[in-house]
Amino acid sequence: NILNGDITDVSSDVIVNSAFSDMKLAHTPIGKALLKKVGPPLQNECDAFIAKSHELKSGTVACTHTCGSLKCKVVFHVHIDQPMAIPDTVRMCLDEAEAKGYSSISLPAMGTGGHQCPSDIAAGNILDGINLFTSSRKLQSLNTIQIVVYLPEMYQIFLDMFNRSQSSWITSAVKGIGA
Repeated sequence: NILNGDITDVSSDVIVNSAFSDMKLAHTPIGKALLKKVGPPLQNECDAFIAKSHELKSGTVACTHTCGSLKCKVVFHVHIDQPMAIPDTVRMCLDEAEAKGYSSISLPAMGTGGHQCPSDIAAGNILDGINLFTSSRKLQSLNTIQIVVYLPEMYQIFLDMFNRSQSSWITSAVKGIGA
């Protein structure tokens, strides 16, 4: 599913936050929205992760459980050091959600913020990551993958990209999710 709206308003077992390596939530739009909904306890949990690990490295998922008024069970925080890392980061988030038995995950428009990746390229990268995940396994628990795009004009680009594509990843994704 591709949705237009605020990811912090979505009901999902997992919400993904694309963060900087220092996990300072006030430094990103999604982080700011998370802080507004959850407050300082979420930043405290992020700070505890940083105190232990020193930074959120690309290729790592930091899972926080402080959700306040969010309609989720956990927040996955990921750091993307370059747009080419988006497919692997998406696959990694989906792997983690499946391994932990979550049934739904909501992904933001990764790469379109700080990396200023064009929307069509970001959409393709995210969809490639979903394909990497769904084409290599039969899913046990994860049955809903949502991409949540905040800006209406960007949402339309993501939707067009999804609808326009005739490649095998659509078939694989649908079969993988519906299996």
